[in-house]
Amino acid sequence: MIAKRIDAGKDSQGNKRHHHFGKLGNYIRDASHDGEKCLIFWHEGCLAPDYDLALVEIEATQAMNSRCKNDKTYHLMVSFRPEDEARLTSAVLQQIEHAMAEALDLSEHQRLCGVHRNTNNLHLHVAYNLIHPEKLTMATTLHYDFHKLSKACRAMEKEFGLEIDNGIEVNDQQEPKISQQAAAMEAHSGEQSFQSFVLAQRNHILAQVQAAKNWPEVHQVLAGYSIAVQPKANGFVLTNTQGKGSIKASAVGKDLSRMRMEARFGMLVWPGATGNRQAENDKFDQSKSAKGQSYKKRPCQPRNPERDQLYKEYQAALAEKVARIEEEKARSAASHDWLKDKWQRMKADLCATTSSRRTRAVRMRMMLNLHRQDVSLEKADHKKAMKAIRRDYPWYNWNGYLQHLALQGNTVALGVLRSQEERKTAQAAIKNPALEKTLLNVAFEDKAAVKEAGAKWDRQEKRWYALKGSDLDKFITWLPAQPGAGLTGGEGRKSDKRKNTTQTLDAPKDKKTPGRRLAYLVWQEQERLKDGSIQKSFFSGYSHRIDNRGMVIITLASGGTIRDTGRKLYFSLDEDSRQAARLYAMAKFGKHFTEKENCMEMKGNGKWRAIEPHLGFLRECARNGLRTLSQLPVVPGRKQPEVFLQGNARNDMER
Repeated sequence: MIAKRIDAGKDSQGNKRHHHFGKLGNYIRDASHDGEKCLIFWHEGCLAPDYDLALVEIEATQAMNSRCKNDKTYHLMVSFRPEDEARLTSAVLQQIEHAMAEALDLSEHQRLCGVHRNTNNLHLHVAYNLIHPEKLTMATTLHYDFHKLSKACRAMEKEFGLEIDNGIEVNDQQEPKISQQAAAMEAHSGEQSFQSFVLAQRNHILAQVQAAKNWPEVHQVLAGYSIAVQPKANGFVLTNTQGKGSIKASAVGKDLSRMRMEARFGMLVWPGATGNRQAENDKFDQSKSAKGQSYKKRPCQPRNPERDQLYKEYQAALAEKVARIEEEKARSAASHDWLKDKWQRMKADLCATTSSRRTRAVRMRMMLNLHRQDVSLEKADHKKAMKAIRRDYPWYNWNGYLQHLALQGNTVALGVLRSQEERKTAQAAIKNPALEKTLLNVAFEDKAAVKEAGAKWDRQEKRWYALKGSDLDKFITWLPAQPGAGLTGGEGRKSDKRKNTTQTLDAPKDKKTPGRRLAYLVWQEQERLKDGSIQKSFFSGYSHRIDNRGMVIITLASGGTIRDTGRKLYFSLDEDSRQAARLYAMAKFGKHFTEKENCMEMKGNGKWRAIEPHLGFLRECARNGLRTLSQLPVVPGRKQPEVFLQGNARNDMER
């Protein structure tokens, strides 16, 4: 579970807005949609018996404090994982809300609560009144609230057996991370942010800045990465010279903080200027800057040929979309200029030809009405043209382009959307990660196997190596012998060869797209309703969409949801959603799937399909009367003949 505070945003002037408690309370109860997305709602700390009266009571309490000029409302959202929904009863949700209130020291304050299900994850909204109902004073215990909320989330996960999410610890000394705004941009667009690019080049930038002797050399180093350093408030920020984007300099490294940089080089000297410690002719030379990588938006998903090809197609389509938009804007601007010139000419002609003031005023009003009609028609044409462009290109970023293709049945785009989450899952499953670059002892005949496992070739060392962070369990066959071990690398390879060759494969990819699978289920239900084999339909009136992570969210007519992540299915905790999820799972996985609480997945996570024959098969053959090796069925046509039982071999295999 993840808890975060939601601000009211800023106005057009850049000033912070304040929450309107009445609108927020109606949103939490989902008054505008008749509760379609709201599961339960309640109120705490109020004397009123029902929700509506509690809303009025809280607004009256806030109005009694006229001295406070800050926002009197605290909007909290707690998001849960899909696999936790089976444990989230009404009592558990209320206990979680009480824990959050105690963590923020707002347990005595009035608040409205509601649980929504309209997004990928079940989430809890809480609107706290920061004005104490008895003292009428403003709450002052919200400093570093993100640490308090993170601590409360970890405690609730442990108490109720929920999945543990990443949180913020007070003494977190991990590698530098990007800001929440940059992380949200990456999750929404699917492209690398400027902050991620700078942190990826962090070691190279810090090493070159450490070797610099003055400000011009620092500017030369940063210019090689299309980065500029600028003062902001009491520190420095690194900005993108070719577009938008900035990051706090001290977030990249403490050596780039303003205090340490000015202690080394003095006051900041702009590129091209002279400083107190440099000669008059010591100027910045752009041509001598260190050459590095410049920031360009790149996909966040793992790289593969399919992704690269789709991204090229996306960039071409984006260029066409931008060109059409610019062309339409230029046409509309030219049309408005022509109408404006026409109006000026008509006014001048009227003033020159009409001497009567009254006649001129009447004709002026008539001409003004005609001019306004022309402008309205032009605006309508521009709006219609822009709507046509949005219809032809119904996406705004890279992730939107992939979602559009996936909804049209493109399985490659759906796989690219899911690849990032699958990579995160695979990294989380690594129990023995490589802490650094690890050289391997690989025999010549094993080079194909070690390459398939993810190893890289070092040209200088003339050896294969495992990347930092990779799973060393995959390379246990080729790891060098540790001190005290009884086997060398070659002996370990011989002893573990059978283990490496019997490694199971991943679950097969979907053979059908979600849209086609749902259409098949609808057709199947219609046919069964006709012959009377079933009396109820689950998928009639459904709708589905695909989010940025490739999760297919199916909304049933009953209001329940089914979420298809590729390997697992999650469904709402009602009987109709459970039955519909079973039908969908049978269409997706076949009859080999398991069901636990509100989750369904392929039995054995798909590994049952990849089991290879072993000594137990030979023993079964012996029990069935096959006594000699020549009597065993053999399947040729592979790298080496393999022994199969009749039940293990497919019908289309040559026997």
